[in-house]
Amino acid sequence: MAADGEESAVIEGAASSSFEEAMGALVAGIKQKRDDFEDRSEAAMRAKLRAQVGERTSKREVDRFLALMRERGNGSIAVAWRRYFDSDGDGELDFNEFCHALVELRYEGDVIRLWHDLSNPEGPDVLGLEDLDKESAAALDFFGRWCYDKFGGPAEFFQVIDDDGSDSLTVDEFAAGLNDLGFFEVEDIPEALKNEQAVLENLYPLLDSGGTGACSCEQLMFLETDKEKRGKVLRELARIREYGKDVGGGEPLKSNAAKMLHKIAHRTTPLGGHHWATVTDEVAIGEPTSPTSPGGRSRGALSPKSTLSGSLRGKMAKQDKRVSPTGGH
Repeated sequence: MAADGEESAVIEGAASSSFEEAMGALVAGIKQKRDDFEDRSEAAMRAKLRAQVGERTSKREVDRFLALMRERGNGSIAVAWRRYFDSDGDGELDFNEFCHALVELRYEGDVIRLWHDLSNPEGPDVLGLEDLDKESAAALDFFGRWCYDKFGGPAEFFQVIDDDGSDSLTVDEFAAGLNDLGFFEVEDIPEALKNEQAVLENLYPLLDSGGTGACSCEQLMFLETDKEKRGKVLRELARIREYGKDVGGGEPLKSNAAKMLHKIAHRTTPLGGHHWATVTDEVAIGEPTSPTSPGGRSRGALSPKSTLSGSLRGKMAKQDKRVSPTGGH
């Protein structure tokens, strides 16, 4: 009898446990249905809708921006970045610089949303080319590091590759120069720079961002990471552009043409101590045989002075005497 009682108790316990499990599952199901029902409230539905619309809007905003970048960069996001965004060459933008660049780009849209969608939330509060075009950013970084490792920087690289001293590199000169310098043999070179054609498609347009077909040293200086050195090189290049390589001093003449004009002015104008009536230099008065030239007038021809009144001629004679080196003054 005792055994029968124990067996009955076990059966009842098992039945009770199964009942509790079943009831627990039932309660959980009811709770889930209640939560689902409450999520269908107007506020919850609006919140879900806003989230879904926000995601789609963000994607459309970024896509529209990148499409505009490609349009303004002749099909390249990186070229547009060089033209409109990286004007100071430091490779990154803060929010204010980003806004100014968007004005130049003539972008119309939600600027704040676009900034947050493009920038890296885990990084510094700046935007770089790597946030828009990772492949182009990697190509520029590789080329810049190669310039440093082999030559000491982009300015030094340009001096070596510009062997004709023209201060510019055409498309063909750039590709051929890289080949001669062994660039394409460098280990781990990116696929985007693997040969001359790839360089002309993916690298050269980023240097010649204006699309002129010639690249100057100034256009490579954005690759210089030392801001102090970059500024020094750019100032020196600007001085050379203005005055020439071999001119020094506080106020150098700008070119050989300027020197010639300066010399002529001293010979033929009051700048050199001459009155206009005493000028005889052929550069100023023309060919001697010219009928309109003071030096080519015949003796019988009327001079400007012969047509003047006697009083006016007297005043001019006194003025000539004052400015003439032999006038006794």
